[in-house]
Amino acid sequence: MLQIASKAPPPTGNRSADARYPGFRGGVCRSPIRYRHRWHRDLLIQAALDPEIDVMEPAETDVPGCVAFVVRRAFRRILVVGVHDNSLRPEIVAQEPAVLVVRTTVLMEPFLSAARAVWATRHCLIAASDRVRILAHLDRVPEAELHDLAALVRAPADGVDTVLGMACSGELSISLSDGICPQTKVRRRRPLPAVEVGSSL
Repeated sequence: MLQIASKAPPPTGNRSADARYPGFRGGVCRSPIRYRHRWHRDLLIQAALDPEIDVMEPAETDVPGCVAFVVRRAFRRILVVGVHDNSLRPEIVAQEPAVLVVRTTVLMEPFLSAARAVWATRHCLIAASDRVRILAHLDRVPEAELHDLAALVRAPADGVDTVLGMACSGELSISLSDGICPQTKVRRRRPLPAVEVGSSL
């Protein structure tokens, strides 16, 4: 996640327009995160698949024209703000340190296409027996390759889609630095940290 950039026009508050931009839900999201543009969604997808991010939640801070959300990485809370290219740095008033991610960075290939391909499997139906075999294998070894885990899935289910679907739900973490290939590294994701009722992250 990167650097500086922009300011976009603030949302109009039109209810019918807002209805077209539903809250983003991912395996590490505590509650839906609102967004307004397709590239905002891509940023949220990439964050949800980031192995270093334990939790995502909506930001309490409003950053007009930007998508803003809070992540937790290694017990540190960080405000992530997605900003347009070639504009002024937005004004941010927040308790957390802020990281600005520019649109160009979000849309970089091959990471963009790899993240979208993984996220396309989020509705894949996963048999309980396949889930148990995959998780049990990752209890025995700290890391496995995608093709080895896919081989554990019983027909007629698609093994690769099953593993990637588990990454979308937050059960597994995958490395997308080299795209999706048979040797893509897969680990078991840390359990979502518990939060006491009435407390923040």
